[in-house]
Amino acid sequence: MANVAVIGQFLEKWLARVPPPSLYVIAFIMTFAETGTLLFFIPGEVTLLFVGAAAAQGDVKLVWLIAVAIVAALLGDATGFHLGQRFGPRLKSSWVGRRLSAESWSRAERLVVERKGLIVLMGRWIGFLRAIMPASAGMSGMKFAQFLPYDIVGAVSWATTCVVGGYLLGENFSKLESWLGRGGSLVGALIVIGVLARLIMKKRSEKVTGD
Repeated sequence: MANVAVIGQFLEKWLARVPPPSLYVIAFIMTFAETGTLLFFIPGEVTLLFVGAAAAQGDVKLVWLIAVAIVAALLGDATGFHLGQRFGPRLKSSWVGRRLSAESWSRAERLVVERKGLIVLMGRWIGFLRAIMPASAGMSGMKFAQFLPYDIVGAVSWATTCVVGGYLLGENFSKLESWLGRGGSLVGALIVIGVLARLIMKKRSEKVTGD
């Protein structure tokens, strides 16, 4: 994880010298690559926080950044899912797969089996899980139609939080980065509770209507 922090610091300095229009492209590539290529050390979160801060200075448009981040997150997750579905356990022994320990893969696979869609949603908010959760879900035999609804909630909420958080905090966005690292799972848990509550209310409503 220390290497990830070093990469994040380097990225912040590099992004500060990038022409503003290029930030849209960089935000897309970094966000997509984190889950679409299984390169967990790509700091998609840091990138989105930084471009959000850039939007606060008027260099880029906030709404467009949020849209780019959401699309990139969804496409990256879909790619990771299909890679896991296509290559299965062989993916873990590939050059990219070996960047993570066997214990991390086993933990992700176990969580998918036990929690199914809910861990897909939660995984977006948990550092090491974010990069490999889509592939683990694909390897587990989960159908894409089961994966997608939870992934949409997770990707949209995470991408929006990162970009808007960077926008609101401006140059102090590193504070939110630190908070997300410690409390991201709490945010994910709150979202899961909200989704479950909505599903329960919907079922009760359908039952009352049926009666």
